[in-house]
Amino acid sequence: MTDHETIQLEIPAYLAGRLTGETAEQVREHLAQCDSCAGIVATWREILSSLGEIDESVRASHPELEELRLF
Repeated sequence: MTDHETIQLEIPAYLAGRLTGETAEQVREHLAQCDSCAGIVATWREILSSLGEIDESVRASHPELEELRLF
């Protein structure tokens, strides 16, 4: 596995703020130099931001099967 691939595996933890110390610094340095990985991070940030804006009705529990059959 290359350093590039290793960094890509760390992106979810980086976005969640779970990386610290040297690992976090390695990811930041890589993102500053790699347009591909920086693009992945930007896309995920957009997605995560959008998820925070979802209407509460989307998060509501699903109706019971009997209720769905009425549709």
